[in-house]
Amino acid sequence: MATKKAKKAKARKRRPDPKVWAQPKFKALLDSKGCMSCAGLKIMVENQRGINGKLYEAIEAAINAIKQDHPATGKRGGPLDEALILVQSVPGDGPPGCTGGGN
Repeated sequence: MATKKAKKAKARKRRPDPKVWAQPKFKALLDSKGCMSCAGLKIMVENQRGINGKLYEAIEAAINAIKQDHPATGKRGGPLDEALILVQSVPGDGPPGCTGGGN
């Protein structure tokens, strides 16, 4: 129990590493005051959407592979079909409200 509290306290005290943010690829995300700029935030969000899209494509591929390898568990309307429907309902990597897969 004490370990969980220590981990939570440590997580709250965590500060950004100045060495990381000094790298040119990260420095480009900051404004002249060293704060995240609007353009930098947009880049971060777009990149995260791309990453999420790839993750959902991988999850969909894994579900389909399981269904092919184990036809007994891939019954229509089963848990795998439900999971596949959930994965396919996740928005794509375009602006919010867009549907469809990645690139």
